[in-house]
Amino acid sequence: MDFISLSEALDSMAKCAMREPEKTSSAEGAEWYSDAAYAEAVRYSEAASTLHMHLHNSGAAYPKWLEIDEVTSKPLLSDGVATEGMAMLRHMAGWRARLSDEHLRYMTECELAETAGIDPSNIRPTHRMGSGKYARQGVMRARRIGFNRAELTSFLTANNAVRRQDNIKPTHGHKTAAQRKLILEAIEELNFDAQALPPKGNGLSGIKKVVLQRLEERKHQEFRAVTAFNSAWKALRRDKKIRFAGQ
Repeated sequence: MDFISLSEALDSMAKCAMREPEKTSSAEGAEWYSDAAYAEAVRYSEAASTLHMHLHNSGAAYPKWLEIDEVTSKPLLSDGVATEGMAMLRHMAGWRARLSDEHLRYMTECELAETAGIDPSNIRPTHRMGSGKYARQGVMRARRIGFNRAELTSFLTANNAVRRQDNIKPTHGHKTAAQRKLILEAIEELNFDAQALPPKGNGLSGIKKVVLQRLEERKHQEFRAVTAFNSAWKALRRDKKIRFAGQ
C-alpha cells in the first residue's frame, strides 16, 4: 500500500493550488510578516478547506483514513482518526485568518506605541501557541495519519480538487526534502527557535541529539539510519534553515 500522510497530501495540494494567492500590502514595514509568509498561509488554508469540504460532503467512507501503527510502522485502516484528521484540516483552514489577526494586533500595538512616544521598532509581535499551520502536537501527528495515495488521488481528481496531471505524487528529491521538513517540525514541536538553537555539542550531543530522539520516538522511517539524519541536518545548516545562537 502506498501511504500518503495528511502532511504530504496538504503539501502537494498547496503546491498545485488552483487559485493564485492574493497579494497583501498590509505587511509593508513588518519584517516578520512577509508576502511570502502570507502567500503560504493562503495556499495551505485553501488546500485544507478544500480537502475538508470534499471529505465532509462525500457521504462515503472513501478515501479511508489510515494510521501508521506504533509497533509495526505500517499503515492500517483506522476510522478512529477521521475526527482527529478533520479537526486538523479545519484548524489549518483558518491559518490565513489567524495570521491576518496577528498582524493587525501587531500594527495596532505599533500605532499605540508611537502615540505614546515609544519607538515602534521596539515592539515585538506575539505569536500564540498553536496559532500556525498546526495546533500543538499536530505537526508530527499529521505525518502518521493519512490515506492510500491512489484512493486520495482518484477522490480529489473526481471532485476537481486537483488537476489530473498533478496527481499528488512524490516529486524528485521528495525523500530528502521530507527528511529536512521532519527535522524542522521536530524543532518546532520541541519549542526551539530554528534560527537560534542552544549552543551545539560534539557529535550527536546537545540539541541535535534531542531532535533525533524525538524523531526516533515517532518511528519515522525516513531516519532508519543516523547517517540520513546527519545528512539532512548538514543540509539545513548549509542552507541556513537552522542556526545556533550567536552565529
